[in-house]
Amino acid sequence: MSYALTGRIPVGSDLAYGLALFVVEAGVFLRGLWGRADRDPDATRRELDAALRADLGWTEVSLCAVVVLAVLAVLARARWTAALQLLAAGLILVVLVSSQHDYDRAHPDPVRPGPGYSPCLSGSGECH
Repeated sequence: MSYALTGRIPVGSDLAYGLALFVVEAGVFLRGLWGRADRDPDATRRELDAALRADLGWTEVSLCAVVVLAVLAVLARARWTAALQLLAAGLILVVLVSSQHDYDRAHPDPVRPGPGYSPCLSGSGECH
């Protein structure tokens, strides 16, 4: 049966396009993360933090693009391409969550004073 009659993309074409798209996305994603010139060993902490935040942003954009492509594959009724796009989205989501977790551990919230804390104001007579 032809594509026009069934409304589905043939399995061979679907797999070929899905795998090609998966490989291209992986290459673009990895090139975007590890192809940066800002991996300077003499970089300051601020520069390294900026590079890490840029990597997080790139990962978020990549995740959004892959999800959009997965939706388009579902709308085109290309089930293998959609499955591969969802696999790619899952892998990128794992990288994003792991990277964000590492960033959050390296940048803890500042210590806040306890509930009984009262600031010592000049002239208040309440300083200890």
